[in-house]
Amino acid sequence: MEETVNVAAAVVSPQLQELRTVKHIRLVHYKEFSEILKIKYDNNEEEINKNEEYEFDQVVSFGLSKLMQEETGYELIHNGKKAEKRVMKKLGNIAYQLLQIYSYPKLDASVLSQVLNNALGNIDRRTILDYRKTILYYCNIPEDEIDMCKDSRLGQLNVSGFVKRIPKTYFTNNSL
Repeated sequence: MEETVNVAAAVVSPQLQELRTVKHIRLVHYKEFSEILKIKYDNNEEEINKNEEYEFDQVVSFGLSKLMQEETGYELIHNGKKAEKRVMKKLGNIAYQLLQIYSYPKLDASVLSQVLNNALGNIDRRTILDYRKTILYYCNIPEDEIDMCKDSRLGQLNVSGFVKRIPKTYFTNNSL
């Protein structure tokens, strides 16, 4: 059984009026964190104690930003290349439409063509198929199934993998 250490007290910070919570981390991680603080503050126990919460907040904040980059930081690929701004605007409109579906992030695949038509308007069928392929790829549907199956045969989709990759600045409601 792994040991854990309580790293933050449940108090309200008087400076920022932020609520703090108790969270447990593995002892090995806390020891490593403590060693880093000892180096940074030259073993000055008073300075370490004074800055420990701030430093821990920095570590968590840095870790969260890295995690977010892993989740959303990849380039979105459309038609075998990085999606350009014009394409990202259309993908953002599709993502916005998907978010409006009451069952988001799950939806029946047969609804996908309706969402694409609503988001993209009256465009060439091959273009719609390209956007469909991009969405399904980020829904973790194998490529051979994307090309071979009609939407009705794909069943239930989780579109959150696609929506999370679209930067919020591209979310628009440009339904035609």
